[in-house]
Amino acid sequence: MKKKLPGHERGVFALTFLPEDFRILTGEPFYQRKFLDETILLTEPAYGAILKSYRDAYSARNAILKSGNLNSMAFEPYEEILSKNGIEITRRRHKAIEELQSNLNNLSANIFDNEFSLKLEYKPVLGEYLADDRIDNLKSAYENSRQRDIAIKRTMLGPHRDDFHALFADEDVRKFSSRGETRLSVVALIIAKYHVLSERWDLNPVILLDDIFSELDQSRRQKVLKALPEKCQLMITAVDRDLSRKWLEDMNDVALFNVVDGKILRDE
Repeated sequence: MKKKLPGHERGVFALTFLPEDFRILTGEPFYQRKFLDETILLTEPAYGAILKSYRDAYSARNAILKSGNLNSMAFEPYEEILSKNGIEITRRRHKAIEELQSNLNNLSANIFDNEFSLKLEYKPVLGEYLADDRIDNLKSAYENSRQRDIAIKRTMLGPHRDDFHALFADEDVRKFSSRGETRLSVVALIIAKYHVLSERWDLNPVILLDDIFSELDQSRRQKVLKALPEKCQLMITAVDRDLSRKWLEDMNDVALFNVVDGKILRDE
């Protein structure tokens, strides 16, 4: 029997799509790393300690770089942590990308009739050091980078600079996708995240979708709704009253509400 997600045994697990979630695929690499790390933390809570240890060592090494201290003894303890935890972070992000991609492929085949194709390409900074016998090479790389890093007063090597690219129909989402394609891609990625979590935990989520379908055609709206988990409470906002009815015409047990003059009124 699956366990409840730690921290949510008696509470509510919410899965959201908000306009700012476009940044997951179109924003700076920080947002891709944040999405990946949040996904991993929800599947492996112990990952938080690895991230914290890495970030603390990263901050400490940066402080030494800014001081101009060239004493190897000052660097070595932090570079040991950066090497060990940096590789572990990279491995877990790589695994998370594979799991997300597997679920995206299933969505494409089973829900979207293969008309939708989203591929994730992970760009790890430490990719060449993933083999078990390369950690000493990574330590040497940190040592060899000290002079360069002192000049710019910042550590340049490590998973804090990772990125992943998303390809919609083999084209980079950042550069070539329309608003509708980007919206569909982000929604699919969030649904894939849910499936990754549900493979491990017993989830009955509340799903909050803010103006999700405004740039999707009727067919894709219905397919997105079909892709959502059956055991969930779904809340959708829309600015177009007639459009909201069209989204939900094939669904049972639906209640519609309108916001009028600051009041929430049920649509009879």
